[in-house]
Amino acid sequence: MLLGDYFTNIFKLAGVDPNSEEAKALLTNTAVSGYDLPDAVINQVNGALLTVDSAKNNPALKNHFTALALNGIDDEINASVSNLGLTPADIEELKGVGSTYKRVTLLAEKAKAAAAAATTPAESADATKQLDALNAEIARLNGDVAAAAAAKETALKEAQAGFNNQLKDMSLTSILGNYEYASGASKEANVLTAKTLLNNALQQGNLNVVRDAAGNLSITTAENTAFYENNQPVSVKDYAEKVLGEHKLLKITNTPAPGAPATPGAAPAQTTVTPTPGVNNSAASVADQLLAEAMGE
Repeated sequence: MLLGDYFTNIFKLAGVDPNSEEAKALLTNTAVSGYDLPDAVINQVNGALLTVDSAKNNPALKNHFTALALNGIDDEINASVSNLGLTPADIEELKGVGSTYKRVTLLAEKAKAAAAAATTPAESADATKQLDALNAEIARLNGDVAAAAAAKETALKEAQAGFNNQLKDMSLTSILGNYEYASGASKEANVLTAKTLLNNALQQGNLNVVRDAAGNLSITTAENTAFYENNQPVSVKDYAEKVLGEHKLLKITNTPAPGAPATPGAAPAQTTVTPTPGVNNSAASVADQLLAEAMGE
């Protein structure tokens, strides 16, 4: 993949306008844009950008989601203390505890102590009601803590899944961008056509393209097992070439084996399938049709 194309994808992923003056100054530099970046380097860089484990252990993300989860619970605790019979000293002590989890535990202890201090039957009955209310409040708060933790985990997984899908699409675009196409359409139109045909074939076959932590793509079945044909695993590249070949989308070059003698009267040694000007051909028609659909025409 050309370094200029890779930088363009990274800029878009980061929310940077590749058409800005600063970005164009880099992307129009032929020494940069024309450099062919190896796939191994692309996979290594993409794999290091963000993973589930690194997201879970990222201090900024952890602090952000933890604050969202616990700030509301702290507000509930502050609103509850005045109704549980706590003394002003108990309330001040609770305010001085930094950990939300420890505040919930301390709140229970203080409320139980307040209930035990009741001496008259009326106070005892009132304390029992307060204790019941406290237990219900603690149960609700614990439920809120569990729900907040689950929401944080879901948000992290959704963020990672979205980012991983973007990286997977970039890798797939890189694979399809390395082919020579028979259609005279632009490279962008050919890659869009190829990607649409490939995704349709995968959907019809109940297959999925997945990306592992190292950035490698593979094909799996609906049962999440490796896809095999003729007792052999099928790579994404092999499957793409099969699909695009069936639609006659690729430029085909036939070259005899090295050292093989020419046969008198045989066809030319090399045959390239290319669209003829003014003549309709299946690859160009497919490209034009899918491009028009993608642009809403």
